[in-house]
Amino acid sequence: MRAGLLSDARVVAILRELFVPVHVTALNTLHCMRDPRDEALLRAAIRKDTDDFDGGEREAFLLPDGTMLPVFLSLHGRDMNEWEERASHYTAEGRRAENAVVEFRHRGADALRRVHGELPEAWRQLWDLDHPAVRDVLAASPQWPAPAAGAAGLRVFSRNSYRMYDDLHGAEVVTLTAADLREWTAPLREVGARAAMPRAAFVATARAMVPRGMVDTELADGSIEGELVLVVEELGPKGVRGRVEGRFALEPKSKEEVGKRLNAACLFESRGRLRGRFELDAAGRLRVLRAAAVGVEFAWLPGYSTRDDEFEPWHRVALEWVERPL
Repeated sequence: MRAGLLSDARVVAILRELFVPVHVTALNTLHCMRDPRDEALLRAAIRKDTDDFDGGEREAFLLPDGTMLPVFLSLHGRDMNEWEERASHYTAEGRRAENAVVEFRHRGADALRRVHGELPEAWRQLWDLDHPAVRDVLAASPQWPAPAAGAAGLRVFSRNSYRMYDDLHGAEVVTLTAADLREWTAPLREVGARAAMPRAAFVATARAMVPRGMVDTELADGSIEGELVLVVEELGPKGVRGRVEGRFALEPKSKEEVGKRLNAACLFESRGRLRGRFELDAAGRLRVLRAAAVGVEFAWLPGYSTRDDEFEPWHRVALEWVERPL
């Protein structure tokens, strides 16, 4: 299920209580499937009247005997005209619309009846916003990902339009080893001193900067250029302060780098500068680092034009130092 549909607390509670998550390899991308059983399963469920299966994710319900119920297009209700249907999972409003929940309710009920013969009582109860399980979901606060206990690293935020999507975003944590940190910060002992992040750590950071919306991205080392540099501006009894500067250029050469579903993968180029601030404490430990991308030049390859000027391609990146004590 896509994030827009999961934003409804009732759907989250129902999926937790009544369904078992199942992943079908590269759903809807037949020529990328490695297991012929997956392809046979998908071919048996394709409905030509509702979906051409030419890329992207799909929602489906799998029965205990392995039967897949007819697949339905991501978050699309059944009563939309052509443009509304196309726009429904390009905008946050469309993905969170009530018709997406109505569609889930229709398909989910069908799946449960096929298994149980009738709808479980919990199905009806969980549509009540006052149900304890639903209240638990509503009360949960979103949390950014964090390093493992006792570790530290950069939380990398990346946000982009992924062609026409308006608000896909996310964050990954890139853990830095103690050796990487020592190598990076050791030269910072006088005003004007400069220290570049070790190459391996920068490559890991750059991979986390890839525009969201891709599937299973893994840019090759040769597709990543740039650096992240700390420059000392102040020395004092409490430590070191200075600026963060750098640059990045992400230029994947093959579709395999940006998506395992090759018919949905999009080559791109993104380059920009990194600007921010950092602080080391009196013991030389990195305590603060915040930076953001500026002057980003981004393009889908080959060139892509949308049907609406509202959806222009862009790429935003931010970095934040995070530590998690034992």
